[in-house]
Amino acid sequence: MELVTKKPDFDSWTPDELFSVLPQHRIHGAFLAHDSSLHWAMAALSAIVFMTFILLVFPRGHTKVASLIGVAAFTGTVGIAMLLAFQEVAIRMPLLIPRGGLIGVAIILVIDIIALIGQSYQLISGEYSFPITLLGFTCGVGLCEEVCKAVPAIFIAAKSGLRTWRAALLWGLV
Repeated sequence: MELVTKKPDFDSWTPDELFSVLPQHRIHGAFLAHDSSLHWAMAALSAIVFMTFILLVFPRGHTKVASLIGVAAFTGTVGIAMLLAFQEVAIRMPLLIPRGGLIGVAIILVIDIIALIGQSYQLISGEYSFPITLLGFTCGVGLCEEVCKAVPAIFIAAKSGLRTWRAALLWGLV
């Protein structure tokens, strides 16, 4: 008599089902389990320590603590949402050949830059050599992430009018 075991179809499992079969509900070497909420406390503690450090080391001038917290929260939510949306668009964007008038060429060049950023996200998959992966992380991922995080802060700064360079420095840090 032969014992036949069927392999589980992991593709149809939800993340909760996958983590439920792992020891302690976590990937080997992970600090926290999948169903833990401790990461929220760690993030809050990190934000408090970082904000305290900024307030102690850098003189505030006329900048209010509430405005710094608001800028940090706005940039952290809107900037990350912009980044995720931009990544999805960039990965699906095709490379085009510029033709036509000056405005058409300029629009296509912007589309091509977005497509190249999408290609840089493909370069970080681990299938490439270290210099190529470094290029993907530096030129594409890093640049894209910093621009997406800076745009909301620039928008708020333009709307409210920063009075001093110290305020701009603090807004950039948070």
